[in-house]
Amino acid sequence: MIRYTLLLLAFLLVTASPTSAHGETAHHLDGTSVNRASTVANRLADPPPQTTELENGVRVHMTPYETDGHATVRLAIRAGSAYESASEAGLADVTARWMARRSASTERGAVRLDVRMTPDAMVFSADVAASAVPSTIKRLRDLADNRDVGVTRGSELDAARNETAARFEQTTSVPSDARQQLREALYGGASYGRPQPAPRQIQSYTPADLESFMARFVAPERTDLYVVGSFRPADVLEAATKHIEPWTATATGPSLRVRTPKATDVVVVDRAGRSEVAIAVGAPVVDPGHTDYAALQVATTLIGGGHASRLAQASLPEATSSPYSLLSAHRRTTYWASVVATRPTQTRPAVQAIRRILRDLRETTPDTMAVRRAQTMLIDRFLMQSSTRDGLTEQMMFLGRHDLNVDYFLTYRERLQAVSPSDVQRVVQTYLSPERLTYVVTGPKRIIDPQIAPVERQMP
Repeated sequence: MIRYTLLLLAFLLVTASPTSAHGETAHHLDGTSVNRASTVANRLADPPPQTTELENGVRVHMTPYETDGHATVRLAIRAGSAYESASEAGLADVTARWMARRSASTERGAVRLDVRMTPDAMVFSADVAASAVPSTIKRLRDLADNRDVGVTRGSELDAARNETAARFEQTTSVPSDARQQLREALYGGASYGRPQPAPRQIQSYTPADLESFMARFVAPERTDLYVVGSFRPADVLEAATKHIEPWTATATGPSLRVRTPKATDVVVVDRAGRSEVAIAVGAPVVDPGHTDYAALQVATTLIGGGHASRLAQASLPEATSSPYSLLSAHRRTTYWASVVATRPTQTRPAVQAIRRILRDLRETTPDTMAVRRAQTMLIDRFLMQSSTRDGLTEQMMFLGRHDLNVDYFLTYRERLQAVSPSDVQRVVQTYLSPERLTYVVTGPKRIIDPQIAPVERQMP
């Protein structure tokens, strides 16, 4: 079904272009987009993708996709940082890295697993030759099944804690710090707004802490296995049935509790001595399955989705990095954000520029050609991601995370091209209205406060 879906999507993208109200072609997909669509279509293989649920609850997703004789094998366990309690920031990451190290083989030529932590899940991936897919599935089972393995103090735990501490240190750029503070403001420091842990907290986690987290959240019913690329489906099912189906564990932890994001006006986070400020503006919006999501995608691209976006064209004074906008879609919650970094003395002009862009979109219908360019950019980005094994695996995970079926792929172009300039104006008015916005400013407070006070008085 997914093969048929993407083949049809590619056909539609190659053969159709949006038209204006007068029937004239408004904006064509460029040659790169057309070639990429054809590549996606040609590489999808028989038999079509399928999902099978094992008796223990693990879901096995198989997407044949002919490339170079390799496959991406990925295990995703819904035990990400959003599931941590208030005192456990960073514990999911330490646990995932310990699991990967415990299962590591010292044999020459052994498969290397990449570990990635998201707010929603622990993700373990390997890119392997088709012949190595069954043995990689066994390796992932060994990683996940910790029934008879106790966590002990030693080099594996030390390395997991050190790797986690290093990861958080690498994500402290000025714009990312502002986004982190925005998440904390929107979600109240819980679930997707969990504060980043201090190195001391990461180093304090004990074997008992890891064992407790695994007992609560690492279980078959919370697990998905994805195989994308060159492989024999029969071999995958045989390996999954043999190695993963015997895994029996029950998650005892609570279900994900997500606080509804709420606007909190302006939050200033003091970063004394810093030579930059970052302004992150955000608001809760609808999830990908909602009918307004496509219009929000287009609006977000218009606001800050590239060199032709309104933020990029705003000539922000003394900007220290490229401004951007995004939609961050998590399980059961999504938020919109725009981020700008500049010099501390330019805080007020930068905030005013963001407010002016949003006000203009609320009051004036955007130009049709600009909307078409944003639509084409989104479609091309979708095709680019779908043209690689890793990217297509991410697409499959996206469907599962948001409880969407393959119709989401089939109607992707149709939904985006149906968005009109008035739709863009409407969703900005509805979801990005002043009373819904939270402004977070990080930088030297003594310089920021005098500039922010006049702006705050103008807000609802």
